[in-house]
Amino acid sequence: MRALGVLALLLASGCASTRVVRLDTGGGKSIAYTPIETEPVEMDEEEFKGAVARLVPDLRLDAVFKEVDQEDRRSSSVSHGSGGDGALGRAVSSAHERICHRQEDPMGCLGMMTGGLTLGPMERRMLALYFAFDGAWDDIEEDLRDTVNVAALRGLVTTMSGTALKTLVAPEPMTKPISLAWAASLIAYLGTEPVWKLGQGFSRLVEESRDAASFEELERVGHRFGNVLGDNGARVLVVVSLSVLGGRNAMTTRGPKMPGFAQAAIRAQTEAGFQLVGALSGDVRSIALTSGGELKVMLAPTAVAAVAMGPGAAPMGTVGGIQGDAEGAVHPICAGKGTAAESDGGPWAQRCQELFGKGGMRPEDPANLIRIKGHRGSHPEAYHARVFELLDDATRGCRDIAGCRGALTRELARIARELVTKGTELRTLVTSDAEE
Repeated sequence: MRALGVLALLLASGCASTRVVRLDTGGGKSIAYTPIETEPVEMDEEEFKGAVARLVPDLRLDAVFKEVDQEDRRSSSVSHGSGGDGALGRAVSSAHERICHRQEDPMGCLGMMTGGLTLGPMERRMLALYFAFDGAWDDIEEDLRDTVNVAALRGLVTTMSGTALKTLVAPEPMTKPISLAWAASLIAYLGTEPVWKLGQGFSRLVEESRDAASFEELERVGHRFGNVLGDNGARVLVVVSLSVLGGRNAMTTRGPKMPGFAQAAIRAQTEAGFQLVGALSGDVRSIALTSGGELKVMLAPTAVAAVAMGPGAAPMGTVGGIQGDAEGAVHPICAGKGTAAESDGGPWAQRCQELFGKGGMRPEDPANLIRIKGHRGSHPEAYHARVFELLDDATRGCRDIAGCRGALTRELARIARELVTKGTELRTLVTSDAEE
């Protein structure tokens, strides 16, 4: 299944080196640590369709095209004249209908990608990327046909994604607000390792599309990258691209409309060291993914690092916000001192205290705090028992403080993602309405 595309690429890459996150917190201070990697946030077909349906009506395509075009001009300096020779340049007119056969306006479809020019390196790259979205676009094209110019929208998403991917793989850090919000969201949803692999895959697409001698070759190049993306990666890329279009003000309102946003926000903190909502509103000044896999994040002076310590890391940085839902009561994942679990006479507070002591942590540490909408107050015995069992199992094999801290933090991050996912066992236990 194509949803496993990114995972397959990771396995095929062999024993990759451990990724490192380096946070520049200003004033010459830098935090380096090994990120805690968890599974990507999944976006199924129905969630994807719903997200696109919510995001598209907010777009003013004329204004957005102008903004994306300006962003693209800053990131590319491509000569159109040198790339139009050869078989590909001569075949443009005869290939319109085949390339855009799903659209009512085939000529307009391809024109949206090429600007009416013969195909230079940039146009070849964009057409190959256009083909990479074939699977994801099949899911939504029919639903959108009556409400929006589908060719224009697909061209817009392709251009936005291509521009952002180009800046992602460039040696210079990303600094433009749209690209930063896009990269931060992608890292939050997929993780540092998969995004780095996507960057490698896109670099191959750039090289292969430049050398393509026919539209058939461009289609194959695009589909190869689509296999790297997988179904989930392609859906995330489309939704993230739509959510960041329209400027900084739009990012802060559209971002939380994305499916799985609460889970992605937790992942951004635990794996990449930044707060996703803050990244969408300007708290991140630059992002760079080096060829060696190091993620470099520069925070704005007013932002606070949200570092989740991995194995071997020292307790540096503080969390400026609480993970979880946008609203609701805050509570410890594993019962802490002074909680209902202790005042009710239960043993869980003391047990959690001893468990966290194995990793040099405390129940009041940010990694153990979460905000839950629909929180009941006192938790049932089944919740405390299950959480303690999970954390106890996770730390059973750890041999030192650093190893236990890493095991605890990873499992807390996994539990936190379950707690913000509707319908899961743990969330049902702590909310008043299982279906919300």
